[in-house]
Amino acid sequence: MTNEEKNYLKQNESEAEQGFFEEQPIDTEEESGEISPLKIVLATIVVVAILAFLGWLYSPILLPWMRNLRAPAETIAVATPTLRPTRTPTITVTPSPSPMPTNTPYPPSMFEIEAADLVPPIPGMGGKIIVLNDDNAVTPQPEFNNPAWVASDKIAADLGGILIDEPFHATFGAGSALWQMDQPLPPGLYEIYVLDTLYSSAGTLDFGVFLGGRPLQPLAGVPRVHYRTTRSEPIQVDNLWHSIGMYELDTPEILSVFTQWDTRDEWSVVAIDRVAVVPLPNTDLTLLRALPPDRVKYFLDDSTARIEGVDFQVPRTDRVAWGDSFQIIANPDRDVRIVWEMQDAVPVGIYEVAVWVPEIQGNAAVTYKMLANGNELSRTDGATAITSPQGKYPGGSWVLLGSWELPLLYAPEAQLSLVMEIAGNTPGEAALDAVVFMRSPTIQSPTPGN
Repeated sequence: MTNEEKNYLKQNESEAEQGFFEEQPIDTEEESGEISPLKIVLATIVVVAILAFLGWLYSPILLPWMRNLRAPAETIAVATPTLRPTRTPTITVTPSPSPMPTNTPYPPSMFEIEAADLVPPIPGMGGKIIVLNDDNAVTPQPEFNNPAWVASDKIAADLGGILIDEPFHATFGAGSALWQMDQPLPPGLYEIYVLDTLYSSAGTLDFGVFLGGRPLQPLAGVPRVHYRTTRSEPIQVDNLWHSIGMYELDTPEILSVFTQWDTRDEWSVVAIDRVAVVPLPNTDLTLLRALPPDRVKYFLDDSTARIEGVDFQVPRTDRVAWGDSFQIIANPDRDVRIVWEMQDAVPVGIYEVAVWVPEIQGNAAVTYKMLANGNELSRTDGATAITSPQGKYPGGSWVLLGSWELPLLYAPEAQLSLVMEIAGNTPGEAALDAVVFMRSPTIQSPTPGN
């Protein structure tokens, strides 16, 4: 190639490069950061369409949620009781609102039955309950096929062919038993009962209640059973349910009941049979929480009360009441006597007694007395009886009747009863509902040197 040709090519190459840099179009939108109005309009239309579609799709969820935002929040007013009240103080309770149904119902338990089918029945219990039987819900140690255990059919044969409707197992040997649920129970308040068989159960057993392996403490009652026998006082004449306490299940975990024992003799043989788990209304939990937390509490309802001197009483379910129901006696024409009697004996000590009086239309004056093994006790202030108007308590109220001492004369324990008397021709309404016996905390003696 000649020098002239080389110069020609270099000149053309320089002109081509210059033309490339000068003639390329410049994107003014990218340089200035501006977006054309058309793109803005299109983007807005797309966003609005998406939001409209999502609003239509989730409207069943969003609309109730928005209504809840507008609704005022409910409040629960629970008064704290005075530990040393005046003669007839009251504790007013506002019931907690009923819980909303859950979106994920708990699976039913295979141990669930109708309370009406339970033999023997538990007074005042209705609806569905759980029964854990020794043939399907108990893990014993040693196992029931061990020679240490005797089956109830063998016991029936040894006793001359008596009829035992519900099979059980008995032993003199040391061992343990674990009753366990198959499914979690919905959170709430439950009372747990242990069956005392007419034959082969005697002595005393302590129980532990666990939720997911975590021990629970009873809110009322005690987890100990003194079994009755045909030789005890009072004499046992049938199978009998003993409460081992009321428990709050705060998480949906597996509930279990456990007991263990050492070697026994003929006066304390162990019989393993059924455990019943009974759900209680949310109202009961609210009323229970209104009482002093540092007391051992024993509750009796009007369903277990013995009523004398009146042909009928009016049942009510439209007021705040223990068990969601109570009874009214109005303007009696003769003397009326109502007795709440504890089934099992309680330790000696000082007991405060309160009655739940629902909201009623009347103020009949009634008289209360406290009995131990059928004998009248004096209050700690020396009085034997207390007359108290039923009153008109908005929303209902615990009415504290006073304190009674179960003296050492009755040691180690005795059966307590509360008697309510209404004189004939008393005007007004009187309510029958729950009674609570609250054992005062034991005062510890000071340690020497302190």
